[in-house]
Amino acid sequence: MKRNGMSLIELLVVLFIIGLVSSVAIFSLKKSEIVASPSTLSTLKKNLIAASEGRSSTLICKKGCQECFIRIEGSNKNLPLSFNKNGEIIRYGFDRYGELRPMGSMVIPMKKGYEEVCFSLSYSPDGISSLLILKNNETFYVYTPLGGNEPLVTQNKEAIRDFIYPEDLTPMRSGSYYGAP
Repeated sequence: MKRNGMSLIELLVVLFIIGLVSSVAIFSLKKSEIVASPSTLSTLKKNLIAASEGRSSTLICKKGCQECFIRIEGSNKNLPLSFNKNGEIIRYGFDRYGELRPMGSMVIPMKKGYEEVCFSLSYSPDGISSLLILKNNETFYVYTPLGGNEPLVTQNKEAIRDFIYPEDLTPMRSGSYYGAP
């Protein structure tokens, strides 16, 4: 008796193998795209999430924002990140009086003590990231902890304040809380 086709079990095994190979290939391709294609200020968080492998990770830029890499928690290697920049990149933040000001470099813990870096952006698998405000030429890029993968891109400082501290969520200096009408 001659057999013409595959049994159901053989077909399922073949489909499983094809699915496994394609998922590994897609994951490898996604990771290599991040390393190969230059990142911009508007794609930093997207590239950080794609490279994180479902673990906590941090994007770190050192030496005047020229040398950038992604450090993945639990991994010994750093993933280099090529970076397209147009002009000087300055990290901004709010001072204690609520004014948006240039913050300069920052100090973060590294494997061998602490290091001064241009900026860093942290990400955790639950979708929360650190607040980061960068300025390149006249444009601000604002990444918020729960703001999604895309930054707020604006040239207006007041738009940044309204985006981070919306008036409907910020207590006003009136009402019964302050004891004033």
